[in-house]
Amino acid sequence: MNRQITILVRAELKEIFAQRRVYHFLPLLVIGSFLMAWIFSVGSPFAPIIVLVVTGLEPQFNNIIFRTPNELQALGILSCSWRNVIVAKNVASLIHFGLFLILVSMSLLYFSPEVITGAHAEEAALYIVTVAFPLLHTGNTQSLRRPRRYSGLRLEDLVQAVWMCVNLALLSVPFYVFSNLPLPWISCTAYGVLTGILWYKISVRSSSVYLAEHFSDLCLTD
Repeated sequence: MNRQITILVRAELKEIFAQRRVYHFLPLLVIGSFLMAWIFSVGSPFAPIIVLVVTGLEPQFNNIIFRTPNELQALGILSCSWRNVIVAKNVASLIHFGLFLILVSMSLLYFSPEVITGAHAEEAALYIVTVAFPLLHTGNTQSLRRPRRYSGLRLEDLVQAVWMCVNLALLSVPFYVFSNLPLPWISCTAYGVLTGILWYKISVRSSSVYLAEHFSDLCLTD
């Protein structure tokens, strides 16, 4: 990882804790505590945790160029490589996801009526492997085609959070297919590696090219 990406990742990791968006997790945790008491009879105890984390981090995936209202203009002045910007923001999103997954799990697993086993954790890990890079790809597309200069608790943000959950459900189909095959850890891991390669070769490249070509138009986003 080159120096510019490292600096950008550090800035991204600090930024979320300086914004009020981090407090969105408080009402989500309340909702999650009720879901934990219900989901054990129909699915994995990690299911509501993953959905909650993805919902809480929706702007980190779907609005990467406007984490703050004037961020894109600042990046343009700094003459950052757009490819490095996309990679850094996506890497930071994955780190945020892992961090909040741990924190939310520590909070919500307490409310689960089911005994948490290693099989549950393994299943959750394989699931995350299959959806992580597709979420980054769709998030990059959404960020550039439908950017939001401001993100918070507006109606548009709620719509985007719902869209994120629907998108997550659609991206979950490969996992449910692979989980019914022999040795699912092999197929899930192979699928995760393939989507990671496609993310780097296609999504990062196409997103950085689009960002460079439409920089002026994106700066005029309301």
